[in-house]
Amino acid sequence: MQGIGEIDSSIPEYLPAPKAGKALGFSSHQHLLKAIGNGLLRLNKEVQDRRGQRSQKARYYFNIKACLKRLNTRAEQRSK
Repeated sequence: MQGIGEIDSSIPEYLPAPKAGKALGFSSHQHLLKAIGNGLLRLNKEVQDRRGQRSQKARYYFNIKACLKRLNTRAEQRSK
């Protein structure tokens, strides 16, 4: 099992939430969605919203390398 900080080089840069959750070692992609809600992962930085023009439902894609960097940074050292 891979820990946080270890990433398979064959994984694309951006992944949809369910696949990103697995790639980052979370038990559920819902944890990633909570991380967006509480500000740990930021839209337009670690996360992209790729919903269609008329869609109300968000389709989040996660930049795996940026997420790993943010998740491995101590809370007091993170900038908004």
